[in-house]
Amino acid sequence: MYAAPRATDPTPRAVALFRLYAGALAAAYLAAAVLLVVLAVSRAAHGSSATPLVLPLAFLSALHVAAVFAPRAPWGWTLGTVVLVLGTTSCFVPIALPLLVAWQKPLVKAAYRRV
Repeated sequence: MYAAPRATDPTPRAVALFRLYAGALAAAYLAAAVLLVVLAVSRAAHGSSATPLVLPLAFLSALHVAAVFAPRAPWGWTLGTVVLVLGTTSCFVPIALPLLVAWQKPLVKAAYRRV
């Protein structure tokens, strides 16, 4: 008979790797947003603007920061799934796809009280 993993088990490796992934992407998106603001300020005299890209990058950064600090609740697992699926639409596919596969395993779901 199948016994579901207990949520009291130590942190699954996929959860630790996901938090590292989300933290790295949050820093990368934030750095890109800051760089665009600096470029926009330096080119303001020339009339060009890169500010329309700043808000989406800031939003992605905030989403990834929220995923890093999300508690082990069912909504935290869902937020992690959303972040990983967004990662599969970018150049981070080689990292996000294996993490997404590991994220669907029963041990990770149990850690987030999804089973």
